[in-house]
Amino acid sequence: MLIDWFTVGAQALNFSPCVVDEALPLQTHPPCKSNEREKTGCHRTGDADKKKAEAQKESDEFKQKTEDFDKQRDSLMSKAKNEADSRTSTTTRRSAEGGRCISAKRQETLRNDAIT
Repeated sequence: MLIDWFTVGAQALNFSPCVVDEALPLQTHPPCKSNEREKTGCHRTGDADKKKAEAQKESDEFKQKTEDFDKQRDSLMSKAKNEADSRTSTTTRRSAEGGRCISAKRQETLRNDAIT
């Protein structure tokens, strides 16, 4: 069995950051005091509560805007429907009146033709 020294060196090189990562924090970072941890923890909890309150406020605003948009949409839709209905009735009435005029003209033409 042959040993590939390039692979052994690469594995050692890849393993070295793991060893250094475990050893360095013990020497470079001073130990935290318990009071500092508690303060930091409370501070984080306070931030979380603030962010939760902001998120709830934004959610409520979003719901209100959505309701307002729905009301506005319904209003515009009913207005457009009423306008379309009025145009339809006007068009229908004009068509009916125009039909009577045409009928009267036809009758007059028929009478003139019959006389002649």
